Amino acid sequence: MVVAAFTAGTGLVIDAATFVVSAVSLAMMRAASLITPSKREEEVDAETSSASAEEQDAQVSFGHFLRTSWLIQAILLIATVGGFCWGGLLEVALPALVHGPMHGSASGYGAILAACTGGALAGSIFAGMLGKLKHKGLIMLLDGLLMAVSMALVPVGGVFGAMVWMLIAGAVNSITNVQLFTIIQLIVPRHLLGRVMGVLMFGSFGMYPISAALVGVLSNHFGPAILFPCSALLFGLVVLLGFTQKALREI
Repeated sequence: MVVAAFTAGTGLVIDAATFVVSAVSLAMMRAASLITPSKREEEVDAETSSASAEEQDAQVSFGHFLRTSWLIQAILLIATVGGFCWGGLLEVALPALVHGPMHGSASGYGAILAACTGGALAGSIFAGMLGKLKHKGLIMLLDGLLMAVSMALVPVGGVFGAMVWMLIAGAVNSITNVQLFTIIQLIVPRHLLGRVMGVLMFGSFGMYPISAALVGVLSNHFGPAILFPCSALLFGLVVLLGFTQKALREI
């Protein structure tokens, strides 16, 4: 709405101001110790009882863990393919779709993104209520399939239809991400958690430049609409592959 009413530069200035607010908020944060002595004693006892287990985990090297854990390999594959499928699609194909076949404007594109992020916000809140549910991996995989279906249907129904499908996709994507990070926390040895998260983030975000460049070329040759069902099909096939991992389904 800001871009449509004023200029793109005005939108960038407002966006920059929000980062100032974020920086000030972070600067005002202070660490506070809320642990009482009794709680601290309980924590020490728990740490002592689990020391032997941690020592055993510490013997596992990063390379060995990645090579031998089919579960973490499946998760990394899903995250990497997801970054490849959705990065360029949302940043390149979606605006081309709105301004091309949908004959929309900056307002329409903004409304679609707002629907997506609104769904993501609702999905994040809802995901917090699923903490006690079992089979987190199965929930993540089912959400992944629903996201693939939603993204495939984005070109259907004009701007309003795209808003509806992106709302659903944003919600299930947030739920999937929460379940994904929860699973990572549960299955990865503590001393390897940072490195595994680094590989996960690299695999996901590292695909973005490749995805954006490829989608740009394909959009010029075939149009942006066809890329949504094709990307959804690729991601859906990888998620179906994840269903073959019993350990992932039952975690």
